[in-house]
Parts: sequence; C-alpha cells; structure tokens
Amino acid sequence: MVTGAGPTAPVADGGYLSCLLLFLMAGPAMAGECHPKYQIVAGHTACMDSSPNAEVMELTDEDKQGIVDLHNLLRANVTPPATMMMKMSWDDELARLAQKWSEACDEREKGALVHDPERNIPGRFSVGQNIGDSLTWRNEVLFWYNEHKDYEYGVLHDAQGAGFGAVAHYTQFAWGESYKIGCGGSVCYDQPMFVCNYARKGNTTPFEKPYRNGTRCSECKVCDMDGLCDCGDLECDVGEIDSATCTCTCDQTGGSVPDFLDNPTCSMNCSDGKVDTWFCGNVAWCQPSNCDSFLDECPFMCNVCPFADLTYVWTPGAEESSASPTLPLVVMVMATTLISLLLW
Repeated sequence: MVTGAGPTAPVADGGYLSCLLLFLMAGPAMAGECHPKYQIVAGHTACMDSSPNAEVMELTDEDKQGIVDLHNLLRANVTPPATMMMKMSWDDELARLAQKWSEACDEREKGALVHDPERNIPGRFSVGQNIGDSLTWRNEVLFWYNEHKDYEYGVLHDAQGAGFGAVAHYTQFAWGESYKIGCGGSVCYDQPMFVCNYARKGNTTPFEKPYRNGTRCSECKVCDMDGLCDCGDLECDVGEIDSATCTCTCDQTGGSVPDFLDNPTCSMNCSDGKVDTWFCGNVAWCQPSNCDSFLDECPFMCNVCPFADLTYVWTPGAEESSASPTLPLVVMVMATTLISLLLW
C-alpha cells in the first residue's frame, strides 16, 4: 500500500492496468460490430447488445417462407378489395433488425412489448413494425390480421386517436405499398416477443386507408394470386415502386431526382462530385442538428455517405469505425489519464 495526502489506493501493477485498458477499449470495439450506416443514428437497434436473458425463437427457412406466404394469401383477399396491394418477399436485413430488437431485453423494462424508436435503414427503407407475444409465428400473424374485424375502412386514423391501437397491427399488415418483410423473436424474462419489420413503412399517420379500394389488381402491371401486384425482385431503396409499370420513382421532393440517387433502383451513389438536395443546410428547418429527419435527403450533410453506398465495403469487427473516427483517440486519452492518476 502507498500513503499520501488522500485515501489509500492500490498499487497499479501490469495485470491491473491491462484489465483497465481492455475495459476502456471495449466501447469502440463493440461499435465495430455495428455497420457504420447505423452508427450515425443514435440508439439504432442494429447497434444494441443482445441480452444474456434472451432465448432465441429460431425461424427456419420453411418458417420464413410460411410467414411470407400467409401474408400474401391474406393480403390478396382484403375487404374491400385493393386496386394495388404489393406482393411481399423476405428481407434478411429487416429480419436481422427484428431479431436484434427481440433480443435487446434490457433495453425494455423486463422485456416489455414496445416498439424500437430507431429502426429505419439509412439509404434503403423506412421501416414499419408489428410486435406480439405469441410463441408461434402463425398465431401472431393471424392475430394481427384478425384485427380487421374491428377496422372500418376509410375512417381517419391518427397515432394518438382513440381506437387506433386496436387495429394498427392490421393496417400495417394490409398496407398496400409494403413489399418487404423480415421477422424474429425471443423470450425475455418469460415474456415472448415476436417482431416483424415491414418496408416500405405503413401506418404513416394521419391516414384514412391503408390501400386504395376498387377492382383487384387494376393498378398492377402483373397480377398474382388474383389480388397482388407482383414486380418480382424489384427493390426501390429510398424510392417508391410504381406498380403499374414495375419501375422505381426516385423523386423525393416533387422536383427532379436527387443527384445522389441512381436509376433505376434509387440506390445511394456517394461518388465524388455528388451533392445533397438543395435545401440541406441551407434552410432553418434542415440543419445537421435535425439530421434524423433528413438522412435520405441529405446523405452528405448527415454522414450517410459513404456508408449507405452499395459499393461501400465494411469489415465486421473492425477495431474502429470511420463513422466515429475520434472515439478510439478519446478512449486512449482517458486511459492514459486514469493510469497516471493510479500511478500517482
């Protein structure tokens, strides 16, 4: 022991200091497990830790196809009939986010059934979500669909409106423009949680109708299952699918297509010389301080580029992320300072 003017302190030997350094460096190392495009969004689900209390509900390839098929079967036969109801297909990235949220038990009090606040995919999709507490995916999907019994088509719905919560699973389920789905589940503290993420996002409030009604498939270039618009493997990233032509609409602002979006799939292009939408940083309502609302319109100002570019190569587990290049330096300064104090 050493004594001084203050309280006694343990002698800092090599083993102790090694453990200290490992502890301090754990933060940036963990960040290396999360793609940089997610790190730019504070509190994004993709960057959360899985709880040791989570028991994963495994989904086989057969389960995944079953989830897609059941959605498509029921969506094709909604009442009143839909003029444009997109055919759904599985998306692994949506599924990874759904699984991640279901395993983040300690981010929710005792595994409570709540939605994650940050799940959109920068440079790709806005993401809607349904959650439930069934142990089997079939029971949960049917439960969401059965809310149609309480749904009145054409009634204005707002997120805070009375009765919306009783039908919100169904309206996301039957959102005409949603065409991708990915699901996952876990049991936390004996509480099952099954999550399905949808893209494009539904339940954009306020709204009156999750789809347009009329003659089935009348807005489809290709009609499948007598009720679904089938555009095959087409994805439109931050754009929208035109079901009548099975092409992407990349215009975001009612004008020309942004410089950084590539036709025909509206994917991010972060090449040199590309620029943000004109209003990024030039008007009071679109500044770096509120980037969370403009990630897809201002990818350069908001640091979405280059990470959301399809050509960007990321190595999982990298020691440091270019999304936060100063973090390792800060940690090393902290470590050096603390070690100096201990040795003093």
